[in-house]
Amino acid sequence: MRIRAVLSALQFKDLWSKLGGKVLELNLPEGSRLEDALRVLSENLGLDLMGMLEGKKVVLFYRNSAVSIDKDREKDLKEGEELLFITPLIGG
Repeated sequence: MRIRAVLSALQFKDLWSKLGGKVLELNLPEGSRLEDALRVLSENLGLDLMGMLEGKKVVLFYRNSAVSIDKDREKDLKEGEELLFITPLIGG
Protein backbone atom coordinates (compact mmCIF):
# COMPACT_ATOMS: atom_id res chain seq x y z
CA MET A 1 0.00 0.00 0.00
CA ARG A 2 1.27 3.47 -0.85
CA ILE A 3 0.91 6.53 1.35
CA ARG A 4 2.40 10.02 1.15
CA ALA A 5 4.26 11.88 3.86
CA VAL A 6 4.36 15.65 3.39
CA LEU A 7 7.26 17.07 5.39
CA SER A 8 6.23 20.73 5.54
CA ALA A 9 7.57 21.37 9.05
CA LEU A 10 10.58 23.69 9.08
CA GLN A 11 12.44 21.07 11.12
CA PHE A 12 12.77 19.10 7.87
CA LYS A 13 14.09 21.92 5.66
CA ASP A 14 17.60 20.43 5.56
CA LEU A 15 16.10 17.26 4.04
CA TRP A 16 14.07 18.96 1.29
CA SER A 17 16.94 19.21 -1.20
CA LYS A 18 18.11 15.68 -0.41
CA LEU A 19 14.58 14.32 -0.93
CA GLY A 20 13.89 16.47 -3.96
CA GLY A 21 11.00 18.22 -2.23
CA LYS A 22 8.73 17.90 0.75
CA VAL A 23 6.77 14.81 -0.31
CA LEU A 24 7.94 11.28 0.35
CA GLU A 25 6.10 8.21 -0.97
CA LEU A 26 6.06 5.18 1.31
CA ASN A 27 5.30 1.57 0.43
CA LEU A 28 3.88 -0.22 3.44
CA PRO A 29 2.32 -3.66 3.90
CA GLU A 30 -1.48 -3.87 3.93
CA GLY A 31 -2.79 -3.52 7.48
CA SER A 32 -0.10 -1.03 8.50
CA ARG A 33 -0.89 1.42 11.25
CA LEU A 34 0.17 4.98 11.88
CA GLU A 35 2.98 3.88 14.18
CA ASP A 36 4.32 1.59 11.43
CA ALA A 37 4.51 4.50 9.00
CA LEU A 38 6.25 6.64 11.62
CA ARG A 39 8.79 3.89 12.28
CA VAL A 40 9.56 3.47 8.56
CA LEU A 41 9.80 7.24 8.06
CA SER A 42 12.10 7.56 11.08
CA GLU A 43 14.38 4.85 9.72
CA ASN A 44 14.43 6.34 6.20
CA LEU A 45 15.10 9.89 7.41
CA GLY A 46 17.40 9.06 10.33
CA LEU A 47 15.14 10.98 12.72
CA ASP A 48 13.18 10.19 15.87
CA LEU A 49 9.73 11.22 14.62
CA MET A 50 7.95 9.73 17.64
CA GLY A 51 10.16 11.80 19.92
CA MET A 52 9.53 14.90 17.83
CA LEU A 53 5.76 14.34 18.02
CA GLU A 54 5.78 13.53 21.73
CA GLY A 55 7.92 16.62 22.40
CA LYS A 56 5.53 18.73 20.27
CA LYS A 57 8.41 19.79 17.99
CA VAL A 58 6.25 18.92 14.96
CA VAL A 59 2.51 18.40 14.52
CA LEU A 60 1.08 15.56 12.46
CA PHE A 61 -2.24 15.86 10.63
CA TYR A 62 -3.95 12.69 9.46
CA ARG A 63 -7.45 12.53 7.97
CA ASN A 64 -7.76 16.31 8.42
CA SER A 65 -7.18 16.16 12.19
CA ALA A 66 -4.19 16.74 14.43
CA VAL A 67 -2.85 13.46 15.77
CA SER A 68 -2.41 12.73 19.45
CA ILE A 69 0.39 10.20 19.21
CA ASP A 70 -0.60 8.62 22.55
CA LYS A 71 -4.18 7.98 21.36
CA ASP A 72 -3.83 7.59 17.60
CA ARG A 73 -0.70 5.52 17.01
CA GLU A 74 -2.69 2.34 16.32
CA LYS A 75 -4.99 3.87 13.67
CA ASP A 76 -5.12 1.84 10.48
CA LEU A 77 -3.80 3.35 7.26
CA LYS A 78 -5.42 2.99 3.86
CA GLU A 79 -4.04 3.14 0.33
CA GLY A 80 -3.39 6.69 -0.87
CA GLU A 81 -3.66 8.42 2.51
CA GLU A 82 -1.47 11.36 3.45
CA LEU A 83 0.45 12.27 6.59
CA LEU A 84 1.12 16.00 6.90
CA PHE A 85 3.89 17.19 9.23
CA ILE A 86 3.84 20.91 10.07
CA THR A 87 5.61 23.29 12.40
CA PRO A 88 3.54 23.92 15.56
CA LEU A 89 1.90 27.30 15.75
CA ILE A 90 2.85 29.34 18.79
CA GLY A 91 0.67 32.08 20.11
CA GLY A 92 1.41 35.35 21.67
